[in-house]
Amino acid sequence: MKNLPVSDRLNRIGALADWAFTAPRLAFCFAGLYLSAYLIPFPLAHWYDIPRVSFASITNSAPLAALGLTLAGLALVGLNVQLWRISRRQPGRALYRWIFAGWLAAALCALFTFPGQSSDTGDYIFRAHMLAHLHVNPLTTPPSAVMTWSSFPYLGWYKTVDAYGPVWHLLAGLAHLLAGEDLFLNFLAFKLIGLISIGVSAWFIQGILQRVAPAYVAAGLALWLWNPLVLNEGVINGHNDLVLWVVLLAGIWLLVRQRALPGLLVLVTAGLIKVNAWVALPVAAIWLVRQRGWLKALRVGVPTLLCGAGLVWCAYLPLGGWTRLLDIARERSWWPTQTWTAAIFFTLRDVQQVPHETVVQVVIGAATLLFLITMGLVIWKVRDLRTGLWGVVLAYLLIGTHWFQSWYAVGLIALTALIADGALAAYSLFFTFFMLLQPIAAQYYLARFTLPPGEEDALMAVITLLLPQIAALVLVVFKRRQALSKHPA
Repeated sequence: MKNLPVSDRLNRIGALADWAFTAPRLAFCFAGLYLSAYLIPFPLAHWYDIPRVSFASITNSAPLAALGLTLAGLALVGLNVQLWRISRRQPGRALYRWIFAGWLAAALCALFTFPGQSSDTGDYIFRAHMLAHLHVNPLTTPPSAVMTWSSFPYLGWYKTVDAYGPVWHLLAGLAHLLAGEDLFLNFLAFKLIGLISIGVSAWFIQGILQRVAPAYVAAGLALWLWNPLVLNEGVINGHNDLVLWVVLLAGIWLLVRQRALPGLLVLVTAGLIKVNAWVALPVAAIWLVRQRGWLKALRVGVPTLLCGAGLVWCAYLPLGGWTRLLDIARERSWWPTQTWTAAIFFTLRDVQQVPHETVVQVVIGAATLLFLITMGLVIWKVRDLRTGLWGVVLAYLLIGTHWFQSWYAVGLIALTALIADGALAAYSLFFTFFMLLQPIAAQYYLARFTLPPGEEDALMAVITLLLPQIAALVLVVFKRRQALSKHPA
C-alpha cells in the first residue's frame, strides 16, 4: 500500500469505512453517542429547575468533561460524514429507513437532555408568559419591569427587551399556553418545536432536491438530519433558528417550483422571526431577474414589495411598530460578541477610550461594508439560487454578523443539504465541528479567566472562527481553479 497513489489510498480507506460502518451500525452509534454523551450525564428531568446551571457547572468544569464533549462532537461529525458518503453511493429505501431511525432515536435523547450550553430557552418561556398571560409586549418591555429575577431565575437577558419578531412570539405564546405554567413542560414544548422544525425542514429539503437533484435526496437528508449542530441547537438547546429555516426553506421550495410571488412573500415572513433572514431577499431578487428578465421580474417584485411592506407593518403594529426594527438594528450594533469585530470594538471603546458612537460608526460600519461588498460579489458571480444563498449566508457568518453564536450556522447546513457539491459539504462539516467547539471553549476554558475588554472575543475568534475563515478562502481558490479547468479562457 506504500507505493499506491494518494487517491487510491483514500479510496481504499473509504471502502474499508463503508464495510465497517454500514447504515444500521452508524444509526446505533449515532443514537448511542447522544445517549451516553448528553442524555445520561445531563438529564432534563434532574436539572431543569436549577437556576444558571450549565454543562460546565454540572461537571465542575472538569477538563476531562470538556475533552469528552469535544471527542463526542468529533465522533458525531465523523458519523455524519460517513452516512453522507454512503447515501451518495448507495441510496435506497432501506437507507432512508436507517437515516430516519437514527435521527429519531438521537433526537429523542436530545429532547430529554438539559439545554446546558445556552440559557435562551428560559428567556423564550418567560417572554411567552409576558405576552400570553401578563399581556405585556416583550419587544418593548424587559422582564425586569414586571418581575424580580429571583422569581424566575432562568433568564439570560433579564434587563433587555426581546429582539425576535412577531411570528416567533405568536408561536412561542401558543406553545406556552399549551404547556401551561409547568416549567418542565415548557422546556419540553420549546425543545419539541425545534425537533418538529428539523423534521419539517427535511420535508422541504427532500421536495427541493427531488426537483433539482433527485439522485442527491438521500445524501441531502443524511447531511441535514444527522448533523450534530442541528440536533444540539435545535433539540437540546431549542433555538428558534430552526423555526426560521423552516420558513426560509419553504420560500426556496416555492421559488424552485416557479412560484415566485408566494416564495418571495414567505422569505419576507421569515424576517418576522429574525430580521437577519432578509439577507436572502437580494439573492432571490437577482436570481429572479436572471430567470425572467427585468420586466417580468418587476411584475412580481413590485407586488411582493407592496404586500411584504404591508405584512411587516401589520405584524409589528401591535408590538411597537416599524421603529422596533430600527431599535433591533441599533441594539445589535451595541453588542458585538465572539468575533474579530467585537475584539476591535471593545479594545477601542473600553481600552483606548474611543467614544462609543465613533466606534459603532467605524468598526461596525467597516465590517458591514465588507460584508455588503462580499455579498455583492457572490450575487454577481454565482447564478444558482441555492449556491448563491450558501455563499451569502457563509459571508454573513464569517463577516457580517457582529453578534455571533454557533446556532446561526444551522442555516449553512440546511443550504448545504440542497447542493450536490462535495467541497461545500466537506467545508460545512468542518465548520460544524468548530461550532460544536464554541460553547465548550466558552464554558470550560474562557470562563476560568478574567480578561480585558476585547481579549475574550479575540480568543473566541481564534478558537472557533480563524480556521473556518482560512478554509473559506481556500475553498474560494479551489472553486475558482475548478471553474477555470472546466472553462479555460
